[in-house]
Amino acid sequence: IFVRSLSFVFPFFGFVTIKSKGFSKLTSVTSPILDPWHPGLPLQLCVITWNMEGSSGPEDPSALFASDTHHIYAIGAEECERSIAASCLNKSKDRWTEKLAQALGTQYSILASHALVAIHLIVFARLDVVPYVSQVQVDHVATGFLNGTLGNKGAVCVSCRVAGLSCLFLNAHLAAHQDRVAERNSDYKKIVTDLGQRSRRPSHETNGSGAASGISPPLATGDVTDAYDLVFWSGDLNYRINGIRTMVDVLLKDEGYREVLLANDQLLLERKRGNAFLGFSEGPIIFNPTYKYHKEQGMAMDNYDLSVKARVPAWTDRILYKTHPTFAVENLVLHTYTSVDHPSLRVSDHRPVLAHFSLQTNPMALPLPPVVDGSRTCILS
Repeated sequence: IFVRSLSFVFPFFGFVTIKSKGFSKLTSVTSPILDPWHPGLPLQLCVITWNMEGSSGPEDPSALFASDTHHIYAIGAEECERSIAASCLNKSKDRWTEKLAQALGTQYSILASHALVAIHLIVFARLDVVPYVSQVQVDHVATGFLNGTLGNKGAVCVSCRVAGLSCLFLNAHLAAHQDRVAERNSDYKKIVTDLGQRSRRPSHETNGSGAASGISPPLATGDVTDAYDLVFWSGDLNYRINGIRTMVDVLLKDEGYREVLLANDQLLLERKRGNAFLGFSEGPIIFNPTYKYHKEQGMAMDNYDLSVKARVPAWTDRILYKTHPTFAVENLVLHTYTSVDHPSLRVSDHRPVLAHFSLQTNPMALPLPPVVDGSRTCILS
């Protein structure tokens, strides 16, 4: 809850803003153990993004999430297992995948796992939900150097139909550096349009009530995110805070001034200007900037970058979501949006970010045989 207590123009940023309170972070993730699921009950979804800074993560990643507290886990990673340069030669994410599978346990099945160089996305579903998942497909769009030839930046995605609803999960790593806002916006547009150009009309499965549940592809907008009931977009989106390091440090020391920083957050500004992530929503940012933490002996500290570059702290790691106009928005509830801090996760200079959603489902949804075809077409076929 933001406390509106002051409005002023901050000279280093040049934007009108207000004070706020209520910033916090998690030290662990805990939720009630789930009962058996059936159509008509809410689905609990957990979306995670983490820039792993070239590491393969801790041997036990269970501090990142609690098993059996969500029906579906969509876990995105950037710079996963190895550096971007090394990933150009070896993009395998087998070690990370195995660790996640072991942490979640045998009650979960991998719906899909897909990688683009160092970007990775894996989606797990609990076994009692799997019969209600179909049309699982993967795709990716490369951006970055040489118009995406190297794939050092870009996005991977997994699409599927869950209990009659079309869902798209994307995980992205957009252009880096403080002043490259236009490049980040361009990456976003290339991702949604390239996927949109490869779209095909979804099949019209019935949702159990006899009514067709498919929706038309985005013929008018060319934006793939307009074709789904639900879209979850995570990643190191790399949008920074417009400001200088010394002043940002001062503002971070007083929680009452955090909204000054938010008013100068590049992603929030670009969304307001209509330059990126059109139609998306994001939960209140009540956690500290997730980048760049200073590291000593390979472990991230509580301080931000102490190197000569003195990078400005930023909320680079984000999770956004979007619903189709025909979807009843009250059926999707965001419960948690936070960063995750634990000693075992401090192998990276980024903090992971987690979002917990509940999705109300149709009690008439019927189980369907899952289809995984390895296609590079992201829209449901």
